[in-house]
Amino acid sequence: MSCQAILRHVLSGLASSRKAPASALILNAESETMATLINEMPSIQSLVAVSPDSNAADAIQSDADKFFSSKSILLRRLLQYREHNEKHDLVLSNMALASQPNRIALQTLAELWELTAQNLVLIENSSVESASFIQRARQTILDLDADAHVFAPCTHDKECPALYKKRPICIFPNPTPYNKKAYASLSANMLHKYSYVVLQRGKRQNTAHLNNPANKTDSSEPESRTEIESPTHFDTEPSRLILTPLKRTGHVILDGCMPSGFIERRIVSKRHGKEMYRTARKSVWGDLVEVPVAEEKKREEGTDDGESDDN
Repeated sequence: MSCQAILRHVLSGLASSRKAPASALILNAESETMATLINEMPSIQSLVAVSPDSNAADAIQSDADKFFSSKSILLRRLLQYREHNEKHDLVLSNMALASQPNRIALQTLAELWELTAQNLVLIENSSVESASFIQRARQTILDLDADAHVFAPCTHDKECPALYKKRPICIFPNPTPYNKKAYASLSANMLHKYSYVVLQRGKRQNTAHLNNPANKTDSSEPESRTEIESPTHFDTEPSRLILTPLKRTGHVILDGCMPSGFIERRIVSKRHGKEMYRTARKSVWGDLVEVPVAEEKKREEGTDDGESDDN
C-alpha cells in the first residue's frame, strides 16, 4: 500500500478548510510521513513527531536537519511526553491505533483529541477491524464533544449506518492506480484500500467544504476526477460514493453516504443536465458528488418538481 499517496489524497481535502494549519503532531511518525505532511501543508512551521522506533526517529532527525531546517521539528518517543495545554492545528494518526488493544486505542484517541486545536486525521488500513475502529472512533469523538463535526468522508454527523454491522462499508481505494489504463489492468484484490476520518472542532460548515478529491486539480490527480458543478434546475445534495459508479447507457447509478445519515442510491441521467451527467460519469469510488434530491424527499418538503421532470 502506498501510504504516502493515501496521505496526500486525504490531506488534499483540507485545502478547503477554514484555516491553514501552522502546527502539527504525527503519531507513529516516519520520515516519509513527515516529508509528505510538510510538502502538502507548507503552512506548517512547527511539528512534533512521535515515534517509539529508534530507527524511525533517527531517520526523522536526519531528514529534518537536511531538508527542513527552517521548520521547528521536535522528536518524542511517547505521546505522554506532552506539555501542559499543548495544542496543534493538525493532529495525524497514521496507521497507529487500530492495531492496539481497544482500551488503549480509545484512551490514545481521547489524548489526541485533547491535543487537537482544529483537525484530527485518523488513517487506517481497510481490514474489518481497522475500518470498524475508524467508525467507533468517529462516534466516540462526536459523543465526547458536542461541538465536533466530521469534515470527511461523511456528509453528516449522525450515527454511522454501518456502525454495528459486521462488515464496514466506508473503505476507499488507494488513489495511486487511478488512471483508466492502470485501473483496467488491476483486479479488485489488487486495489489496496484504506479507511479514514477527519474530525474538526466547531460547528459544521456548508457541505461544499467537505474533503472532495474532485476539487483538487493537479498532475498527481487522476484524469477521471472533475470539479463538481451544481446544476441550475435541480435540487441537489452531496453524496460520498462508497462503491464504484455503475455506468449505463444514458444514466449512472451512484451509491453513497447521504446527509440523511443513510446509504442511498441515486440515478443521474442526461435529463439532469450536461454538467451533472458528465461529472457523474467521470466520478469514481470515494468521490464527493452532487446528486439529485430524491423525489420522495422533495414531495415531503412540499417542493414542486413537476417542471424539473419535464426537462
